[in-house]
Amino acid sequence: MRLIDLNVFAEKSAREFAAGRSAPSLTDAWALRAFAALYQADGKPQFRETVLSWLEKRVSRDGKIDLPMGDGGGYKKEALGAAILFADRETQDARYRLAADQLMETAGNIPSGQIDESTAAFSMEEAFLLMPFRAEYDARLGTKQLARFIAARFLSCRKALTLESLPLPILGLYLSALSDTLEKMEIQLYEHYRALADLLTEAAGLALRRWEAQSGLLDAPPQNAPALGGCALTAYALMKGVRLGALDEEKYLKKAQLAFGRLMDILPDGADDPQGKKAKYACLMALAEEGRAQKE
Repeated sequence: MRLIDLNVFAEKSAREFAAGRSAPSLTDAWALRAFAALYQADGKPQFRETVLSWLEKRVSRDGKIDLPMGDGGGYKKEALGAAILFADRETQDARYRLAADQLMETAGNIPSGQIDESTAAFSMEEAFLLMPFRAEYDARLGTKQLARFIAARFLSCRKALTLESLPLPILGLYLSALSDTLEKMEIQLYEHYRALADLLTEAAGLALRRWEAQSGLLDAPPQNAPALGGCALTAYALMKGVRLGALDEEKYLKKAQLAFGRLMDILPDGADDPQGKKAKYACLMALAEEGRAQKE
C-alpha cells in the first residue's frame, strides 16, 4: 500500500470510527491513541475531531465516563486516560480534567513487587495503554511522585521477561509502552527517565537483531494480525525513540522506516475482529510517527 493510499485509509478509518458502527471494545482506546497521534503528526482537524466528538458523547460535565454495556468485558475506563488528557490539552474543558482525576484514583495504584513471566507478558497491553497516562498526569497535573513507581514496574517486567524469545505482539507492546511513557516523563526526574531509556535501548537492539536475523520482517512481512500489529508497534516505537533522542538515528531510523514500508502492502482493511483492528490502529500510529520523521 503506497503512502497516499495509507493516508486515505487513515481518513476512512477515522470516519468509520466516528460513525460508531462497531460494538464498544478495548480497541476504542487503541483507535483514540492512533487518531490523536495522526493529528499531532500532521495537524489535520478531522483526526482531532474524531477523538473529541467520541469523548464528548461519553464524558459528562462532572467527569463521569459512560461506557455502554456489552463491551466484551475487561474494558477498564483507565485505558481511555491518554485520550482524556489529549482532550484536556486541546479544549481546556473542565470535564476532562475531572475525568482524568477520577481515573487516576484507580490508575494511580501501580502494582509493585516481583512478577513472573506470564504475568509480565499478560500485563503488557495494560502497560501500553495506562503507563503513558500515568506518566503524563503525574508530570502535568500530579505531584511528580509516580515516576519511580512507573520505572520500578517496567524494571520488574523486564526482569521477568525473556526478551530473546518474546512473541512479536508482546515485544511491540513492550517497546511502545516504553517509548510512549518516556515521551510523557520529565527528563528532570533523570534517574527514572534514564531507567526507561535504557530499557528502550536494550529492547530496540534486540528487535533490530531479530528483524535482521530471525523474523525475516524486512523481506517477508508477517501474515497474521497479532504479528503484524507487533511489527507495526515495533517500527513505531523505534521511530519515536529516535525522535525523542533515546535511540541512535543512524542505527534505527532507516530500518524502522523500511520495516514499516513492508507492512503497508498487507495493512488490514475493514477487519472486524479485535486483533485485526488493533493491527490497523498500530499501523496508523506508525504512519503518524513516519510523518513526523519525514518533516524533521
